[in-house]
Amino acid sequence: MKLMTARSNELTEQTEINSTPKVTVIVPIYTATESGIVYLRKALESLVSQTTTEWKAYVLDDASPVSGIKDCVTSLGDSRLQYVRHEQNLDQAENWNAGKKMVDTQFFSILHADDELLPHYLETMTGYLEQHGDVAAAHCKAVIINHEGNVSRSFVDFVKGFLNPHNRGIAKLSGENGLAQLLQGNFIMCPTMMFRTAAVQGLNFSNEGRFIVDWEYWCRLLLHGHSILGVPEVCFRYRRHEASATAESRKADIVFRQELDFFRKMEALCLAEGFYGAAKVARAKRIVRLRAAYFLVFDLFSGRLSDCASKAKLLLESRH
Repeated sequence: MKLMTARSNELTEQTEINSTPKVTVIVPIYTATESGIVYLRKALESLVSQTTTEWKAYVLDDASPVSGIKDCVTSLGDSRLQYVRHEQNLDQAENWNAGKKMVDTQFFSILHADDELLPHYLETMTGYLEQHGDVAAAHCKAVIINHEGNVSRSFVDFVKGFLNPHNRGIAKLSGENGLAQLLQGNFIMCPTMMFRTAAVQGLNFSNEGRFIVDWEYWCRLLLHGHSILGVPEVCFRYRRHEASATAESRKADIVFRQELDFFRKMEALCLAEGFYGAAKVARAKRIVRLRAAYFLVFDLFSGRLSDCASKAKLLLESRH
C-alpha cells in the first residue's frame, strides 16, 4: 500500500509539472454496500497506475446511502481525483450526463466503479483517437472477471465475442452497415469506450431502458453520422457480478422487454433515415430471441416453470 501511495504521489507531481490533462475519467458510483467501496478502490488504484499522467477524474457519488466513498477517494492522495456528491439520486443515465457536462478535455471515458483499467488503457485509447481523427469514440477488448477478480466467461460474453467485428483487427462502425452490425447485438463493453468530447457534446445518454443505456447511445451516434472505432488490444478488466446463471435469468425478463422496446424504436428510426437493411435487422430481434430461448431452456431444466412460461411469452412477442 505504501508503494502504491508513493507511486500515486510521484505521478501527481509529474502531472502538475509536465502535462496538461488530455482525458477526463468519469467514475459514477451508487452503492448501498461496503463491497461497492472495495471495488471502487480497486478501480481508482487501476486509474492512478496508468502509464500516462495526462488525465483527471471525477468520482460522482449518486447520493449513495453508505458513507466512506469520499474517504476512499481522498485516501489515495492523488489530487487528480475529485469527489462530487449529488444531494439527490439522478439515476444512471443522468449521472453519466452530469459527468459529461464537467468534461473540458479533448477526450473522456466513463469508468464503472466496479471495473478496472489495465495500465496502458488511457495511453492506448487516446493514441488511437489521435490517429483516427474522424471517429467519435473508440472501444477496446476486455478481460471478463468475476466478483473475486478471477477471469470468468458466460454465455453473454461468448455471444459478444462471436459478434464483435474487431476480433481480427481494427474495425470501424459507420453508416447503415455499422448500425446493422450493432443491431445484431451489443458486442461493445460499455466502460471500454473512450469519447472525443467535441464530437458527442450535444448528444446525451437517455434514461429510457436502464439496461440498454449504452447500446441505445452507440446506435444514436451512428444515426447522427458518427463513426466508432474498435481496436484489438485488451486494455480493460470488466467485472460481472452475477453469482450464477440463475440470478441473470431472474432479471432477464426486464432486460428482454427493454430490448424489445429498443428494437421497435430503432426500426422506426432506421426507416425514417432510409436504412432499410438495418431496419430489417432491428425487426428480426435475433439477439433477444436467442437469449430468451437460452434462458427458457435454463429455467426449464431448473424447474422454474413460471419463469419458463414468461420467456415463452416473450419469444412470441418478439415476432411482432
